[in-house]
Amino acid sequence: MASEKEVKDASIKEKVIDVQDGDSLLQNKKEKRVSSAYLFGKAFGEKLRTDKLFLLSFFVTLVFLCFLCYKTLRDSKSSYPGFINNIIPSKEETKKDDNSNVIVDETLDIRDYVGIYSRDVELASNVVLSDTCSFKDYKYIYQIKKDKTINKFLYNDCLGVIKVWSDKLDYVSSGGTKYIGTQSIHFLFSGTSMKEVDGDTYRLDENISTLKENVLINNLKVYIKDNNVVFMNSNKLIIMKNSSVLFDYNTLGNNGGNLNRLVYRIDENNYKFIVFSNKENMNCYDKDSSLDVVYKIYAITYDKEKQAFNDPKELVSRTHNDGCANWKDDLALLEE
Repeated sequence: MASEKEVKDASIKEKVIDVQDGDSLLQNKKEKRVSSAYLFGKAFGEKLRTDKLFLLSFFVTLVFLCFLCYKTLRDSKSSYPGFINNIIPSKEETKKDDNSNVIVDETLDIRDYVGIYSRDVELASNVVLSDTCSFKDYKYIYQIKKDKTINKFLYNDCLGVIKVWSDKLDYVSSGGTKYIGTQSIHFLFSGTSMKEVDGDTYRLDENISTLKENVLINNLKVYIKDNNVVFMNSNKLIIMKNSSVLFDYNTLGNNGGNLNRLVYRIDENNYKFIVFSNKENMNCYDKDSSLDVVYKIYAITYDKEKQAFNDPKELVSRTHNDGCANWKDDLALLEE
């Protein structure tokens, strides 16, 4: 019988042989994988060399994958590539050394963003500007030109095209972040849209090819006060802001009087108007004891700090019994 030592030595030899066999198996598998990869690469190369249609298909697929990777990488920088994340310009890069709306001294390439962008605004109530023009929706439009000019317009089919403002685009640093914008407003861009920072989003609008400022309603004046739009003529005063009609003289129900002009613009921030309620073609009465109101005069003022119009303020109220003694002074007050 074999001794215990001989049995132990035989067991060790078996283990060594098993390990060697395992190493040989792993080596064989590795060599097979290398051989398979080599054979596949050789066959693939031969196919590219001999089959022109296969070569063309491979080339087109490669170009498509490269384009897809580029687009994914570009969009991953930000939802809007025109927004450069967390870039803090040095003092040498800026015209000022603070971080509040600083123009960055760097050339802006605007070619990728040239075009017309718009957003639709739905009003809460109808706006009546003339017998042939009333609307309940309109567009705000941005136009970006190759020369870096940016124009903002208000547009409606029956109203026409109203220029809101115009400026030049540049790189602007605000709070340590670099944007494309102006001193007063900054934008984020994507392939098909632009967004006002902390504001509204505008979509690329290919239905509009040209924009030329033109008010289609005769004698209608349009004034832009920040985000407020004022429509005015001799007997209309309408103020709207985005989707809200803030004031409409038409709703006061003027009925009576004998004036061709009922609404006056005193200066850029102040308007006055008169409302008759006597229901006949008379401005005042010499002999009448009635206490019924004949007319009232109001003022409406724009508050620059609030960037909003105040509620109309009543200045004068006259009844039949007041006679005509005050009429000339009231008319002068209305016009001044």
